[in-house]
Amino acid sequence: MLRDEALKVLENSLEKTAVLLDKDHRPLRWISESSLNRTTQPIEKSGKPITIDLQPEDTLQDALGVMLQSSVGMAVVVDRSGKYLGCCSIESLASLIISDSSGSAKS
Repeated sequence: MLRDEALKVLENSLEKTAVLLDKDHRPLRWISESSLNRTTQPIEKSGKPITIDLQPEDTLQDALGVMLQSSVGMAVVVDRSGKYLGCCSIESLASLIISDSSGSAKS
């Protein structure tokens, strides 16, 4: 992905941070408008490296630990081969917990 494409995606998004993927759909870096505008280096060197990720079978405690260690307060979720599945944030986990407890209360 080119820098201009990434900037356009970020400008049109509600999110302030995006995940840069390699050609094999593996997460490389957290990028933002400010990180892209601060340097003239290639996009692959912009932002911050993603050094820790989660797999779907990881626990809530694992997710919270990764988010706290992350430079952006989010965690990347990958499959067993390391391919990107999505991200989770404190907000998404809180929403999941609230919806789960609401479903339990109705039972």
